Amino acid sequence: MTKRIFTAITLAFSLFAAQTLVASTSTQVTQGCNCCVGGMGQILKALNLNADQQAKIKAIKAQLKSDTKDTWAQLDDVRGQINALIQSGQVDEAQLDSLVDKKMELLGKGIKTKIKARNQMYNVLTVEQKNQFQSLLKQQMEKRKQLFKACH
Repeated sequence: MTKRIFTAITLAFSLFAAQTLVASTSTQVTQGCNCCVGGMGQILKALNLNADQQAKIKAIKAQLKSDTKDTWAQLDDVRGQINALIQSGQVDEAQLDSLVDKKMELLGKGIKTKIKARNQMYNVLTVEQKNQFQSLLKQQMEKRKQLFKACH
């Protein structure tokens, strides 16, 4: 009788430990590796922008957010369709190709929009700020490379 109780307790503890492990693992996955921390915001803060430049860049960022909102919603829809395809009994190659093409198209559209916005922000800067911007961007890229190597 005590052997059964001991087995039941051990099994219950094992299940609890497994749930805890799975929960902590899924938390780590969603948090990411932080190899892409920082970004344009840090660079812009370091440039000591005047009030006019700040207002123009704020407007550019607002327009970027507005322009990309629909694209990201469409990407979420495609991701949902891909997940449904993963969970289906069999993968339909034509549907998979269509979803991959759609995802690549949307990602390309988002990247183009972001590049155009960054170009607009860059053109708001003075010559000195542009030089500093290029230097800071180069430093940031090197830092990201090192962080990426360290965590991948």
